[in-house]
Amino acid sequence: MILKNAEVFLCGSFWQIDVRINGGLIQEIGYDLCGDEICDLTGKLLLPGFIDIHTHGCCGYDFSECTLDEINEMAKFYARNGVTSIIATTMTMADDKLISALSTLNKAITEGTEGSSLIGINLEGPYISRDKSGAHDVKFLSGISQKHFNSLHKAAGENLKIVTVDPCLENVIGFIQEYRNSMTIALGHTNCTYNQAVNAVNAGASHITHLFNAMRQPHHREPALLGVLVDRDVTAELICDGIHIHESIIRMMFKLCPSKIVLVSDSISACGSIKSQNKLGGQKVIKEGNTALLENGSIAGSVITLNQAVKKAVKFGVEKEKAILSATLNPARVINMDNIIGSIEVGKRADLLVTDKELNIQKVFIKGKIMV
Repeated sequence: MILKNAEVFLCGSFWQIDVRINGGLIQEIGYDLCGDEICDLTGKLLLPGFIDIHTHGCCGYDFSECTLDEINEMAKFYARNGVTSIIATTMTMADDKLISALSTLNKAITEGTEGSSLIGINLEGPYISRDKSGAHDVKFLSGISQKHFNSLHKAAGENLKIVTVDPCLENVIGFIQEYRNSMTIALGHTNCTYNQAVNAVNAGASHITHLFNAMRQPHHREPALLGVLVDRDVTAELICDGIHIHESIIRMMFKLCPSKIVLVSDSISACGSIKSQNKLGGQKVIKEGNTALLENGSIAGSVITLNQAVKKAVKFGVEKEKAILSATLNPARVINMDNIIGSIEVGKRADLLVTDKELNIQKVFIKGKIMV
């Protein structure tokens, strides 16, 4: 199939050029391509598929306690909303429940999903701070031990792509050094100082979980994680729902270090759900308008999709091109999959979005197959 007449997002800007897809891959990019099957996209944008590396669930289901059928329903929801690749994110729970959740996700990854591709797991807890636990249940927080992590790693089938740790924990430096080459080690849910974060980055940590949320806030004498982001080769997530972070901070971060910013949904089961009460890691969540709250009043993730986050960023004043990169190539680089997904290049997977000029989804291709 040849996709013609769209404005194609290539190398960070838009080009009027044709794209040929075949066998699930992008086969050719060029001008005036010919073929038997033509898809005319006049007036449309052609983008790489969005990649959500931090999402707990959607449409009433939670990755921390779901069945294979429910994962497939979520994968279809993500596909309809322009997310072509998912990193399923788990919560801090009792070990037996967490191991069960990881095992189910491992099976879903092995068998494949019916919509968006489930490409890995994000272990957000239990190696985080009690003081900055956010929506995580403090009863089940854990110190770092090789034996404990091995049980989780085994259950996940070595599909862990991201693991969040608090750099203040005992044994954290050795843990980071051990796993930095096989997964992305993120810093988050922490009261760490700048120097403590620098030590973790020197050991091999390379990412920050939802910057500004559940962390020590930056101060001119103690910049904490924000200072490390600016100084070092580190990336950071932003939840752009207009609730977790003020729109001025969103603009500031995209001006300060756009290539390091990764938009995430941090969505929970309440996203796309008509129910007023949902769950997150076994905890009851109440949805009030565009906000999800635990019973104690803590914010519990978001109720937006990644596509909505990208559109909000643009509405807030972020350049469209930078916003798109933050949901495509930037996250692909975080999980070391930018050789497969994240941009429109010959040889990469044909995960593509057709949108109007306002980034509303018109068509979705996953591995070259039209899903929407």
